[in-house]
Amino acid sequence: MRVAKTMTFAKNSVLVMDRAYVDFKWLFNLDSSGVTFVTRLKSNAHIEVVETFLTNDKHEPYPIR
Repeated sequence: MRVAKTMTFAKNSVLVMDRAYVDFKWLFNLDSSGVTFVTRLKSNAHIEVVETFLTNDKHEPYPIR
């Protein structure tokens, strides 16, 4: 993670990382730079579902967090 924070990623890059490496300030900076990231939530994360979308043939809602 220390190495990744020193790197510059092009706009529209997609980063995939483990949930153990969550630095919200860094993730905010990535998002502000047009970089998309994918990570799993930690089990103790405090989240609020703000909107849901139908995403499968069964029309089951999928929360966007």
